Order: sequence, then C-alpha cells, then structure tokens
Amino acid sequence: MQQTILIVGDDPEGTAFLIKVLNEDVALIEAATEGAAMALASEKSPDVIVVDLASKKLNPLQVMGSLKSTMRTAEIPILMLADSHQDPDVERGFSKGATDVMARPLRQTIIRHRLGNLLDLVRFRKERITHAATDGVTGLANRKLFDDQLETELLRAQRRGVPLSVVIAEIDAFPTYIENHGRQNGDGALRDVAEIMRSKVRRPGDLLARLGDHLFACILPDTDEAGALAVAEFFRDGVANLNLPLSAEKEADPLSLMTGVGHALANEDIDRHQIVLLAEEDLQVYKQALENPDYNPFEEEPEEPEEPKPETPQILDIDPELFRVLHPKRWSDKRS
Repeated sequence: MQQTILIVGDDPEGTAFLIKVLNEDVALIEAATEGAAMALASEKSPDVIVVDLASKKLNPLQVMGSLKSTMRTAEIPILMLADSHQDPDVERGFSKGATDVMARPLRQTIIRHRLGNLLDLVRFRKERITHAATDGVTGLANRKLFDDQLETELLRAQRRGVPLSVVIAEIDAFPTYIENHGRQNGDGALRDVAEIMRSKVRRPGDLLARLGDHLFACILPDTDEAGALAVAEFFRDGVANLNLPLSAEKEADPLSLMTGVGHALANEDIDRHQIVLLAEEDLQVYKQALENPDYNPFEEEPEEPEEPKPETPQILDIDPELFRVLHPKRWSDKRS
C-alpha cells in the first residue's frame, strides 16, 4: 500500500519541489492553514507530516502542538523544514514533539534519505503492531485491539455526541462442525465466515474482531441501534449463503450465525464493558428465541401459586374446672 505524506506550509515553490522529488514514491496531500492541516491529518492519517517552519500564513509551532495533543494524530512523526539548523524554532519544534528536521537548501538525495528512513520506520512499526494485534487464523483484529479501539471510539462518540453500536456474533453449533469435519476444515470455515463478515463493513472506522474460537464482534461508530441490527442481519444472511453443512449428511443443516447488538445513545455515559454486556445479553435473547419460537423477552413470567398451608389445630387455654362441668363424661375418661 502506498504511503502518504502531508505537507503543511504556504511555500508553493518548496511544496512543488517536494512533490517533484517524492510524487512517484508516495501520495502527497497539502494544507496551507492550521484547520486544513488538522482536518486532513485526522481524516487521511498520513504516515509522515512535513511542517514548514518558514510559513507566514500559519503558526507552525501551534500546528505541531495541536497535532501532538490530538489522540488520532499524536503518533504521526513530524519532519520540520527550516531555513537553517540554527533556527530557534527548530528547538521549539522538537519540544513540541517533532521527530526530525531538514534545512534548506533542499537536495533530492537528502530528501529521499531522510523521508525514506522515516517512512521505513513507520512501515515497520505498523507491521509490528498489526502482527501483534491480529488473529492468526482469520486475519481479523484480536481481543486486545478490539478492547483498545472500543474504548477510543466510545470516548470519541461521547465527545461528538453521536451513537455507537457493537455487534456480537457467534457461530451456532460450531463444535459439531469441528467434530464432523476436523480442526483444519474448521479453521477454513472460520476464515470464510470472517471474510463474508468483512465484506459487509466497509467504513474506515468500523472494526471487525475475533474474540474467541467462534465468537466475533464488530465496532460500528456513529451507528444507532437500527443500523447495527441491519448489519447483524447482513452478517447472518451472508454466513447462511456460504452453505457450509454441519455434517456430511445430505440434509445437514448449514452453519449459521447468532447475533446480539449493544448500543450507546448520543451523549450516554457508558464504558466498553457495559456496551459489550448489552450485546452479550441480546445474544442470549436471540439464542432463547431460537430454542423457543414463542419466547418473548418482554413477557413477565407468571407467578407460581402459593401452596395452601396446612391448618394448625387451635389450642384453647380452658380452665380445668370449667371443662369438668361442661364435659363430665370426657373428664371422667381423662381421669381413668
């Protein structure tokens, strides 16, 4: 994949020279104002940002400070362009978090060497992070990346006042599939399921992860409950259309997917554990509905009638003399 460099500055000649030198190797985008720089850095996630310290129409140090104080752009390396290494803004730039500096006059070999080194480091870091955060069987994100991303996206949703949803998906009767087809074929089925689910979520912010052996989850930023339910249905229909039979029998049922949805309303104060718990509870409702088509999660269970209590004989405290007068026969029997 082609790497991207964002050039921040208002020097058309300098920008044109960089484009001439680098255009064949990388994708270049330009920003001449601080607002444009922040918007492009957040939207495009460039691999390296070049900031021209000689810019007049923007404050380069302020731009660098804003980039490093924003979660989405804080890790992007910044290369400063300066009129000389003795420029006092160079030291200030390093204190803002810049990674390296190039001094004018710019030379092609130096540009290619300095930026090439930075791009190589970025590529290596991304590959290492991807390997550490990726499930080895399906190539999807693993549990750790899912947890980290969900926490980040929840904070972003709360700041922006937008909803966020999570879909939990479990392959039904997958142990039976493994028993009938073997582990190797089971891994192949997991890859097929992962690929079909991946084809249903295409936005850059969506994240699909494998949480367990046959348990998946998807983070859907800026998505309400209705949108998440639609995605869950896409997942179920896609897996059903794979037509992977549970056994070798001719009439064997195919693999199917069970889903649950949890969502956070706009401005709702909820953490990642709570939204996942909501999705897991919804998944349990889905399972119970499969087992019992008449199941209604909103119907209150009838109260069991109380068993009648046995009557306790009433014991009267009667004066013995009065009892003798009223029941002389029973008194005499009692005495004999």
